[in-house]
Amino acid sequence: MPIALLTAELERQFSLSELEKLAQDGLGVDASDLPAGDAKASLVSALVEHCVSTQSIEALCDIAVAARPALREPLQAVRVSGFVTAELRSGAELGPYELGRRRGVDAWSTWFEAERDGEAVSLQVLRSDVSARRSGVERYFATVRAVGRVSHKHLPTLSAVGWFGDHAVVAYEAFAGENGTQEISDTSPLRLRDSWKTLEPLLEVLCALHEAKLCHGALSAEMLWYSPEGELKVVGAGSHFLTTAALGSGRGSVGAPEQLHGQLPTSRSDVYAFGTLLYELVSGRPMFKSDAQRPSWVEHAATDPEPLSFAARGAPIDADLDEFVLEMLDKEPAGRPADGDALLDVMESLVSMSVRRGSIFPDSEFENRVAALMRNPEDPVAAGVLESGIDQGADPGRVAAAFSRAAGELDGNDGGQADQSRLLMHAASLFERAERHDDARQCFEKLMLLEPSDEAVQAALIRSCRSLGDHTRAIEMLVERGQEATRSEERGRAFARLGVLLRDELEDDTQALIAFASALCEDPLEPAHLQEISRVAGRHDETWAEVLGYCVTALEGEQSTERKNALLAQMGSIYLERVHRPDLPSSVFSRCSLRKPAMTTP
Repeated sequence: MPIALLTAELERQFSLSELEKLAQDGLGVDASDLPAGDAKASLVSALVEHCVSTQSIEALCDIAVAARPALREPLQAVRVSGFVTAELRSGAELGPYELGRRRGVDAWSTWFEAERDGEAVSLQVLRSDVSARRSGVERYFATVRAVGRVSHKHLPTLSAVGWFGDHAVVAYEAFAGENGTQEISDTSPLRLRDSWKTLEPLLEVLCALHEAKLCHGALSAEMLWYSPEGELKVVGAGSHFLTTAALGSGRGSVGAPEQLHGQLPTSRSDVYAFGTLLYELVSGRPMFKSDAQRPSWVEHAATDPEPLSFAARGAPIDADLDEFVLEMLDKEPAGRPADGDALLDVMESLVSMSVRRGSIFPDSEFENRVAALMRNPEDPVAAGVLESGIDQGADPGRVAAAFSRAAGELDGNDGGQADQSRLLMHAASLFERAERHDDARQCFEKLMLLEPSDEAVQAALIRSCRSLGDHTRAIEMLVERGQEATRSEERGRAFARLGVLLRDELEDDTQALIAFASALCEDPLEPAHLQEISRVAGRHDETWAEVLGYCVTALEGEQSTERKNALLAQMGSIYLERVHRPDLPSSVFSRCSLRKPAMTTP
């Protein structure tokens, strides 16, 4: 939350005498000891600066809400997630480092390309609210130093660790790539042998750490960085010491169940985290869904996952793999394999078995299974028997074609739509695996006719169009979703994906900026949208002025008070931190202050 917004709210809601009493009774601060004049604005400014320096902004917000319940909504974010100071920008200097391109963000930090004495480095800068817990940062630093003494090709070479002013920094010799969030989450279901190229180097790193009597403790897709050539670097060991702030904001690696119950991680905790990544790669979806009412970490702490064989659409799962994955995901650490070496032994055996089974499958047996499905296309058992032939050597493309034919047999049958959708989804997934993208697209098009509001089907069809290079169709669908989705978060995601396509595949930064700005206007509470705009706009004031223009237009439309306040706060932040016009945010924040929500009790 920008400090200017808090300052504006305090000035609007409290008189001078009330502020003095608030400081004394709530914070134990004598207003006469603050470097303030007689004016209310001067006292507010001095009080806020005092709270920033003493890390008590959250406490100030708490007592302000207790005195003025109307402040509950505008100050809710900082009370829940903590206060974050203005982030560093490309071109800034941080100790001996000159910051270059911002490479990405994770739950705890921002990553930059940087230089020190002419040498390129990859720089991790922890967020201010994370750095405020200095004891946790020092424990993280100690783990980073220990891991830095482990030599492995998939671990980056540590350059330096330390503090520069209030900023906690970890520097590595420069490595290429982006973090693996998209690498892991934006995939169709994979067979074990296909996912092994991603999992094997990660497992090798865990073996090296466990042999050195260390554990990672916070393994997630965010901690995996992949170069354009697919080379892996694993970072973030020890990040569990920083997790309090991340979990409070709904972010951060989940951690094994015992970590969520307050225990320190062990090698068996890493085994659980590895199991969640394997589960997501092979099934094509996270183990548990997350929403505001029930975040995924609650499920990890208390709920057993459904077997991988149930979750993996279009990916036949061997019974041994199914059983071993559930063993990795046991809620009790003692029920899991002990460490990376124990994992590696079994995983290599399972992968080898998968490859051997893929060697040969009799044509006559394949035709018999197809015939059984065609006689009874709504029978899931017949479909499962046919699909299981893939792990015995059957061609996934031929199995997909059979599923597609069987779905056609159900046309016009009463009550057959669910079975038809199931067969088409299996067919499309298998066609994608066989790299028959045009056939996959045809299946997804048929699914769209059956389930026009299914966001997962829409996303799959867009992915298929992109694989075929049909960017025009993909753009049309993303624009349609951005305009017609019922929830603002869905519209924001659609425009953000459109921006990525325009920027990365069509290299059209002008149109990408419009898409990212539309995403921000639809969902100003999602920080990733502003980060994507930053990657396009850089330090060009005129480009940021365009973004502000789109925001002004959006404010004139129909939006909830919460969204308008959030968008106004983002605009104030842009004026202050991007356009470098500190004289303008006050008018923006005053508009935000005037948009009061209904009175509520704290």
